[in-house]
Amino acid sequence: MGEMMVPSEWNYQKSFLAKIVNQMYIDPDNGIRVGGVTYNTEPRVRFYLDTHTAKSDIMKAIESIANTRRKTAYENDTDLAYKGLQAAYDSVFVSSRGDRPDVANYYIYTTDYLFPADDTYTTGLNIRTAGESYIWAIGVKSAATQSALFQSVGSDGKYYTGSSFQTLNTEAHAKEFWELFRGCPLVDPAVGKYCECLVGLK
Repeated sequence: MGEMMVPSEWNYQKSFLAKIVNQMYIDPDNGIRVGGVTYNTEPRVRFYLDTHTAKSDIMKAIESIANTRRKTAYENDTDLAYKGLQAAYDSVFVSSRGDRPDVANYYIYTTDYLFPADDTYTTGLNIRTAGESYIWAIGVKSAATQSALFQSVGSDGKYYTGSSFQTLNTEAHAKEFWELFRGCPLVDPAVGKYCECLVGLK
């Protein structure tokens, strides 16, 4: 038999975000649109708000993102979340890629540690004051207790923490996280509320 591949934190992180998407009402017209960005020294848009219109395709797109930055565990990489947030603002939440001007934008980013040079507060503040946009952070390991994580979301955002992505990677945690989105609770399009989300992975 071949050697068994042990899931990494990178894979648990992707799986958890896919589970969060599974809680959403996805619809290109009166529902939620989702884009995806990976970030590190250089952020990369993996898919745009108008790339996928089916929930299963978005989940598959997240799960299929390869860790091409290093062959070692992703948590050894430099985490520059502010670059991911900025890339989302510049390249994802734009009308040419499916952004709707009358819709609230939610930036969901994940991290296990915010370096001193990672100014998520200033970037997040600029994004939040530029329109109806909200920053939501998922922090594990060292990031779970960092003041920079809490400050990055501002008074109108939220954060969710855990010891690792492995422990967070359950349907129960995904449901609990999504229930924090009181401003975008879409389970029925008749409610008349819809939004756009960006999932940022490091």
